[in-house]
Amino acid sequence: QIGRLFLDDMPAFSDNDTLVTKSYLLILHRFKTGSFKPVNRALVDDNFGVMSGEAFAASAWRSFSTIVGDSLHSKDYLSSLRNESYLMAYGCGAGSYTSAGGVANTNQIAASDSLSAIVHSLFGSYFGDWDKSNNFLRAPLCAKGNSGLASIWSGRPHWHLHHLAMGWNMGYSTRLTQNNVWGAAFTVPENSGYVHNVFPTFVHIALMGDPSLRLHYLKPIASLTALPSTDSIRIQLSWQSSADATDGYVILRSQSLDQPFRFWKKVDAGVTSLTDTFPYFGENYYMVRAMKLEQTPSGSYYNLALGEIASTFSINPTGINTILARQMQVKLFPNPSSGAFQIDAADIDFPMDVSVFDITGKLILKSYQVSPQTVIQLPETVQGIFFVQLNSKDANTVQKLIVSPK
Repeated sequence: QIGRLFLDDMPAFSDNDTLVTKSYLLILHRFKTGSFKPVNRALVDDNFGVMSGEAFAASAWRSFSTIVGDSLHSKDYLSSLRNESYLMAYGCGAGSYTSAGGVANTNQIAASDSLSAIVHSLFGSYFGDWDKSNNFLRAPLCAKGNSGLASIWSGRPHWHLHHLAMGWNMGYSTRLTQNNVWGAAFTVPENSGYVHNVFPTFVHIALMGDPSLRLHYLKPIASLTALPSTDSIRIQLSWQSSADATDGYVILRSQSLDQPFRFWKKVDAGVTSLTDTFPYFGENYYMVRAMKLEQTPSGSYYNLALGEIASTFSINPTGINTILARQMQVKLFPNPSSGAFQIDAADIDFPMDVSVFDITGKLILKSYQVSPQTVIQLPETVQGIFFVQLNSKDANTVQKLIVSPK
């Protein structure tokens, strides 16, 4: 799924390329964090009409109605978006690289204090070639105020945005539209009664903007903390609530930012703290996401806010690690050690990963592809009590290692 944030060569706008791009990203961040929410409605400004059955604006009537229901209006594009808030807007008219007749032109958009719609769907000759100077298709992404975050050239062929109603993202709709081979997936005349798509799968089908963009965002939680207990075994989570979390919070866990976060707990809306009594040994990463059952004209789905992440270290010696240690008969030798040791594990599949932590949770050493013959050498300066985490293909455990001065 690919979108293009190409805001270069737009001299009609007073800011340079860098500042225009920065402004887009700031608006994107504000929208995704629920700082502003447009009115859930859409408009269509159709300056072509039926056009021998192609009916370019059908792109909007078909898709927008699944998202905003009957809050879909036939109105003037430019004057409405300057004065009112919309979620989506469609405009079509005879075009040039920088205009669509009866809709607007790039200079008018640049002169506007606001162009308030999140998704802009536009159609007209020439400006589908988005790499031209002051290109009209890209202009809504450069506008001031709470302006456009996605812009598409829709009519030849029709785009399919229905899935946005159920929480899918713009990249999904883009790829689906690009792969709609000769209209086979949608708008087949004998099945739908609609005129067959013109130019399906052609190379010009492209998304201007962020492909991860969705239409419904919640305010995320704030101030997530993860604090270990005094024995560094249990972990206490707490956060500030989100006003949008009408259906609670989802908590996910991971052992690394490089690994997937997996579902751990779901709590009710009034809960803002939780204790993990069996954390992983080592670093624990937590993500908390506000949740709401989103209702749309197409159905309902559980909407999740962007997550906030916090982490801390645990030396948890209980639970699964202890059980596995007994079953696997793992030991380190020599132990105590002067800094060098090996692993004796009769029933663990080698090779394995070995990580060594001090009692504060600091990673002292990590090595890979360790075999039974491998001598693991710690830095010469370390001494005291350490925890050795062993990870094989099928199991993991933690062992205590005492390092004495040489």
